[in-house]
Amino acid sequence: SKIETGAQEPTEKFKVACAKYLKTSVDRLFNDSLVEKVYPEFANGLKNKLWAVRRELGIKQYDFAKKLKVSTPFLSKVE
Repeated sequence: SKIETGAQEPTEKFKVACAKYLKTSVDRLFNDSLVEKVYPEFANGLKNKLWAVRRELGIKQYDFAKKLKVSTPFLSKVE
């Protein structure tokens, strides 16, 4: 997919919905910084803040995708 290859970014609507559900800001979730720079509690070099925060909050990918009204495969590619 375009998102998976980096040819397309997730939509702003999707980013806002993620941030709202995870109770954080779009800027904290979607930027080029390493996870540990934005969320120091993740000091293992992860790049995907969306995945890290979702996991930290104990939210299953299926449940998060359902809440965002997107498919689980789509969310997986974004993560």
